[in-house]
Amino acid sequence: MAEHTAIENQRAPDLGHVFPWGLQVNGVRDLLFVTGHGAVGPDWVTRHPDDVVAQTKDILEQMDGVIERAGWSLEQVVRTEMTLVDSVTDEQFRAVMDVIATHYAGLKVKPSAGTLRYTNRLAVPGMKVELEWLLAR
Repeated sequence: MAEHTAIENQRAPDLGHVFPWGLQVNGVRDLLFVTGHGAVGPDWVTRHPDDVVAQTKDILEQMDGVIERAGWSLEQVVRTEMTLVDSVTDEQFRAVMDVIATHYAGLKVKPSAGTLRYTNRLAVPGMKVELEWLLAR
C-alpha cells in the first residue's frame, strides 16, 4: 500500500487545505490514471454550461464513480490536474478551489496539484473546467 507524505513550502502561500506543494509517495504498486473529465453527458451536451462551480461538482461526482467502479478510493488520489477556460474569473476560480477543498476535506493527506492551465476552449462547447486524477496504491 502506498504511503503519502505532504511536503510544505514555507516560501509559498499556504494552500494545505487544498493541496501540498510536494507529495512523497512510497511503496507504489499500482497506478490509476483518470482521464480529463468535463460536465458532459453521453449526448455530448455540457451540463451547467454557465456555472463553473456546478460543473466542478458534477465532474468530481463522475470521477468518484470511476474510481469506485475500479475498486479505488479518494484517499489514493495523488495528483489533480485542472484546466479552465479563459472566461473563468478570479472569483469563480476561488469558488472552484473551495469546491475541491471541500471534496478533499476528509483526506489525511491532500493530493498534489498539477499546473493550472487556462485555455481558449475545451473539447465540448460550454465546458468551463476539466479535471483529471492520478491515483497510486
